[in-house]
Amino acid sequence: MILLTPDLRYALRANAICAQAVNAKGERFDPAPILKFFNPLGASTWLATELYADDNTLFGLADLGFGCPELGTFSLAEIASVRLPLGMGIERDIAFSSPHPLFLWADTDRRAGSVLWAEQLFRRAAPGTRPELPNDPDCGMAAIWEPAMGDWPVSYRIITVDANPEIIRYRSRHGAMVERRDAQKWLSHTVPEEELIVTPPFGTFTVEEIPTLPMQASIAL
Repeated sequence: MILLTPDLRYALRANAICAQAVNAKGERFDPAPILKFFNPLGASTWLATELYADDNTLFGLADLGFGCPELGTFSLAEIASVRLPLGMGIERDIAFSSPHPLFLWADTDRRAGSVLWAEQLFRRAAPGTRPELPNDPDCGMAAIWEPAMGDWPVSYRIITVDANPEIIRYRSRHGAMVERRDAQKWLSHTVPEEELIVTPPFGTFTVEEIPTLPMQASIAL
């Protein structure tokens, strides 16, 4: 697939030139994303608004599937060089278009935890408005990436901890929770794992049993 067509390149370069002029005035340039790249076998997604003069550096929003999308630059050449199982690579969403400015995307993505979930929220929201999440997430599951093996793509494995008092009657372990304010500490390894990966205290979860069944086979957290 051609990741960057001449028309897209022209639009991205035009944005980059406008950004330089606007930034020189001390103002913020906030256009809508022009293109979207995605991993067809994973969660990685990139939205781009600008292409720098080197014809390689893109500016936009990068979501590598860790739950912490970030604004910044990324390399077109590196994205194009990614080789996935089954002969696949990173693709461009040819149907993508958005009226929403990049910084609104960034705010929504960070609250939602991913570009894909934010995209669903934008579809439901009025143009130019800040989408509301049913419940803004304040924590997530801790996981580690596993390398690709054979035809199985890169994946992640949930880390578990001893079950807390609400869950222990159903199972001995459950997924380790990392609070949103600690997500970057977990990803950057700036805090020892044993300080972040702990059994949550009593009162963390609300458990609802289904009385019509003889036994609850599983529990949703």
